[in-house]
Amino acid sequence: MKKRLQHIAPLQLGIVLATLHGAFSLIAVPPIILFSLFGPKSGTGFLSGGIIFIILLPFMYAAAGFIVGIITAVVYN
Repeated sequence: MKKRLQHIAPLQLGIVLATLHGAFSLIAVPPIILFSLFGPKSGTGFLSGGIIFIILLPFMYAAAGFIVGIITAVVYN
């Protein structure tokens, strides 16, 4: 007999997905920085605002993972 998952705790799933998304985005940030430094230069330059976005990227991914995790668990339950 197969067991079926009956309940997912929304907060726990949100924390797990936030951790996973944050970790994966930390893996993606160094290549983005390297491509920004050594890639073709646009008119504004590297430090104009792109660096702030790149630094905040892991936090935004983690927040998005947290929200998506909670919504997914609530819809599943």
